[in-house]
Amino acid sequence: MASAGVKRNGGAARPTPTRRSTAEVRTLILASARKLFSIHGYRGTSTRDVASAAGVTAAAIYRHFGNKEGLFEAAVEEPLHATVDGFLNDWEFIGSDQRNNEAAARLFMKSVVALLRDNRELFAAYLQGRAGRAVEESALSRELGNVVDRVRTAIEGQGLVGVDVPVTVRCVTGMLMSTVLYDDFLFPPDDKPADDRLLDEAVALTLRGIESRDAARQPPAKGAHVRSAAPKAKAGRS
Repeated sequence: MASAGVKRNGGAARPTPTRRSTAEVRTLILASARKLFSIHGYRGTSTRDVASAAGVTAAAIYRHFGNKEGLFEAAVEEPLHATVDGFLNDWEFIGSDQRNNEAAARLFMKSVVALLRDNRELFAAYLQGRAGRAVEESALSRELGNVVDRVRTAIEGQGLVGVDVPVTVRCVTGMLMSTVLYDDFLFPPDDKPADDRLLDEAVALTLRGIESRDAARQPPAKGAHVRSAAPKAKAGRS
């Protein structure tokens, strides 16, 4: 009698394929979809491509996710939302005790860089996928709105005035995203900056820019840069 899990064909024993669980199939599909979306974008990735990479049938994808849009949401948008939301909760807790502007800015930017590096494929898949989809508002834009709310509270606590928080947060985030996600395009392979070097410049650019703008808005001190109304008398000849 053949043992369980083994089929005999002309006397030769061969193992029967192990049936994967529903959860395993779903995990394989999501991982394959995320990778392909990050490389080829939304338009360049078909459900057939994902099925082939995951080792499943196209019917399995439709059974689990309905269509390609549903697959993209499950593989990219939902994890992105959970990842950024978790980051926000952690940063709000960590940053609440910061009283120094430079330390607070560096902590925030360091957290963003770590988030991008740890989830590079996810963010790449999202950005590539956005290019081929007609959607009203991006998930990342909504998440940045949450970042704005938390940063506004932190900035108010730091005593900084006149900062356009929604624009500043998005400019800083965009600067960090492009530097981290597109470093292959921005830097030669043998001279990619370490994170500390990157953070030094990002913090300096942001804070010095805010501080110099605030200084320019301050009224001049009394008597400063005021020319005398009376002309100086010329020295006469002896």
